Amino acid sequence: MNRKKSIIFVAFIVILLLIIFVQVMRYYHATYVAEVAYAKVPAKTPKKQKTKNSNNEIISGSYSYIYRFNFVTKSGKQRTLDYELSGKNIVSLKNSSFVQANISEKRIVKGPIVISKAKIPNKILNILK
Repeated sequence: MNRKKSIIFVAFIVILLLIIFVQVMRYYHATYVAEVAYAKVPAKTPKKQKTKNSNNEIISGSYSYIYRFNFVTKSGKQRTLDYELSGKNIVSLKNSSFVQANISEKRIVKGPIVISKAKIPNKILNILK
């Protein structure tokens, strides 16, 4: 009887570890696995505001522009992500310019950087217009 309980316990632990592993992999993939995407900077510059930390406290001497980008990946998938450009002497992105970034399902992993319109594939450019 003791051996049977041990087998059930080990099986339970293995199943539990498998479930945890699958959840961690889903989180990692959604948060960190990135693909190249393109977006057009909005025609209107967002309001310049004082930067706030995660506790909603103002950071002295720092200002932010909060952008909402409608990204299009190379495969044609569209994702809307927010981006906060912040610092002491920040300059807003040029209105209606184009940016490239590495994005995951949940966030901008790297970038965005301003690029020329010529570097964007025509298929994606048609979607961005």
